[in-house]
Amino acid sequence: MNLDAARPAARPVRASEAEVLRGDPGSVISLLADPEHTDGALTANRSLLRRGSVGAPPHLHQRSAELFYVLDGALDVLVSDDITTLHAGDLLVVSAGVPHAFAPRPDSDADILVVFTPGTARFDYYRLLDSLHRGQATPQDVTDSQERFDNHYVTSATWQRRASNPDPAGRLMHVRAPLVLPRSASTRSTRPVSTCVGRRGAPFSSASRAFAARCCSPPRRCSAPGSVPSDGRCASGTAACVGDPDRPQPSSHLRIARPSRDLDQAGRFWIDGLGLRVLYRSGTDAEGVHALLMLGWPEAAWHLELVEDPNGEPPANSTDEDLLVLYVGGPIDEEAVDQLVRAGGQQVTARNPYWDRRGVSVLDPDGYRLVLSHRSWP
Repeated sequence: MNLDAARPAARPVRASEAEVLRGDPGSVISLLADPEHTDGALTANRSLLRRGSVGAPPHLHQRSAELFYVLDGALDVLVSDDITTLHAGDLLVVSAGVPHAFAPRPDSDADILVVFTPGTARFDYYRLLDSLHRGQATPQDVTDSQERFDNHYVTSATWQRRASNPDPAGRLMHVRAPLVLPRSASTRSTRPVSTCVGRRGAPFSSASRAFAARCCSPPRRCSAPGSVPSDGRCASGTAACVGDPDRPQPSSHLRIARPSRDLDQAGRFWIDGLGLRVLYRSGTDAEGVHALLMLGWPEAAWHLELVEDPNGEPPANSTDEDLLVLYVGGPIDEEAVDQLVRAGGQQVTARNPYWDRRGVSVLDPDGYRLVLSHRSWP
């Protein structure tokens, strides 16, 4: 047998030749090899996930294992129901069928090599995500591509807690996992996105990578639990519906838009101080010619939008009753308050003593008040 004739000749992929995708402001993806280049053996890309990037939401691959090798920085990876942190030089393999997600550590970038084996065509999937970030595709286009690209979105309470509750030092509340997990039927307990039904309100484009986790809110347009509407995919046994999808719902996403004097200073307060992530950022070349910064936790039901005036005019002063209140549900850690102050905040006395009795008020660089309340809501 002539092995040279049976296999394609080896060909290096030069960095200068690799297709680079930059549509997502939180990442840079270099396409290295698809099955057509490797005789089906593997698919590979290099991804630079910038600090604050939402990364990839929970999903699984039915036909391929996925390998992560960290070149630089630190990467948090969900495997089934556990999260582990990889640092430069660490390697992790996720078996086919196992739910997983990944994002850079809150305080770090992550430069990673990602390999799928056996190879599955992924280049067009990454191009689709890039088009989504550029406004040239829709979240529904990505949802509809799950079978084609073997990228099946799931939900994860563990990953949602990670997005919402980093501790004041930037550590995760839940970190434990072996480096390599075998395929197990028990890992399939997470509900697939394919059970979403009815019309999905398209999330703001900056957080498009997190849309899959949010789209599985209670199904809409079902006449009763377990029914199958003509326009959706209401799986048997799903929850009752929540009403007319054309009207505001309890699950509707909330954007809090505010003017900002300095996006860099404000961003430092909310990112370094509170631990929010950068969901989107644009300069004055964006629609509306306003430089803006969107911040939040990827799977939260709200996000903050900070906008600079295109003419450089300072915004009007806020009042002492302009509050953003976060209900922590326990004692306020002094270190958490100190972290906000180090990031440019100023601890202040509330105009209404109600808030002093129930939490701590911190002034952000734009003069708005953040209240950390020890109460729970509701």
